[in-house]
Amino acid sequence: NVRWFGAKGDGLHDDTTAVHAARDSVAFANNGTLYFPVGRYMGKFKFEFEGLLDYNEINITGDGHGSVLCCNGTQDGPLHPCFL
Repeated sequence: NVRWFGAKGDGLHDDTTAVHAARDSVAFANNGTLYFPVGRYMGKFKFEFEGLLDYNEINITGDGHGSVLCCNGTQDGPLHPCFL
């Protein structure tokens, strides 16, 4: 659950650091799953593991249309609030 790592999912705050912390956690090892509860998660997400351990695959799940990933902005540019 990305919220365990500090993601807010409110469409206003940058959740990049929290989502990447969840992705890089030991709990995610060996085919773990990133779970996004209902919310709008804003960030510059990269779903490739970048740690020392060998992780097999990345599974991402949420609550259907209630879980929205807003990957807006550019790598060096500012993020914009996520409104749909």
